[in-house]
Amino acid sequence: MSGNVEFHMPVQALMHCHPQGSDMTRAATKASGRVLQIAVLECEQMPPYIVQSHGNFAKIFERWLLAGTHQLNIGKPAHERISVKAYSFNVKEGHYPSSFQGIDAIIISGSVNGVNDDLPWIATLRRFLLGVYHNLPWIKIFGSCFGHQLIAQTLLGDHGVHVKRSNGGWEVGVQEVYHDDSFAQNFPSLSESPMCYQFLHSDEVVAEDNLPPTWSSIGSSSLCQIQGLYQPGRVLTYQQGHPEFDRIIMNDFVRRLVKAGAIDAAVSGTYLAFVERDDTRILAAEVFLGFLTVD
Repeated sequence: MSGNVEFHMPVQALMHCHPQGSDMTRAATKASGRVLQIAVLECEQMPPYIVQSHGNFAKIFERWLLAGTHQLNIGKPAHERISVKAYSFNVKEGHYPSSFQGIDAIIISGSVNGVNDDLPWIATLRRFLLGVYHNLPWIKIFGSCFGHQLIAQTLLGDHGVHVKRSNGGWEVGVQEVYHDDSFAQNFPSLSESPMCYQFLHSDEVVAEDNLPPTWSSIGSSSLCQIQGLYQPGRVLTYQQGHPEFDRIIMNDFVRRLVKAGAIDAAVSGTYLAFVERDDTRILAAEVFLGFLTVD
């Protein structure tokens, strides 16, 4: 899709849209360093027992990104250190930020639904994404899993980019991303170690034509050619990966999919072993934070 899109969201204080809005203002004024404020568009609600142990999607993303700030803040004076505050918006229930004052980025989360599902909330989310992308150029956009797919198909659909069932089947557990040079050169830390983190997907983003000149793939894996997309200063996605998830969450989700019959029980042992492999999910957080903090 291309061209300007009218942005219909009302411009009001964020606190009028979500009860945590007043906390957002305090986070920006009390911190001695920079607080990156992120609106997490939750496309799925975590099971209650995950919420109890880990929090909702916004809290899980926040904790992951805060872990990524440790290395970046080493040796910096207090006023130069960065922190992160995430705010939850349940887009399945129609909750969106009504103002972007103080917001640095949006994250579009994963979902049990597919991007091609004909559901009203997905159509609304597409319109919202187009409004942000075309009318709010200072807001950075990140997506993982379902979020990656939605961003790819919504913003690059006119360039032959679409989502389909993966020919390689399920990609599960910790997998390594083989970075494209055009992406890795923007993030020096990738010269020392590749990103590898948890995966859980059976769909993938494919490009029938070359990506537009300002866009690139972040890299590939053994089962997936496009493991994410990058537009400098604007968009970053991680293909169906879940660097925000730890082993506990991923182990639980794999077992639930096996129980539901979505994953063959005969291969579940292999997948669960992949879940337990070492990862560099904190490096993936550092790359995301680098994307957020570089104009």
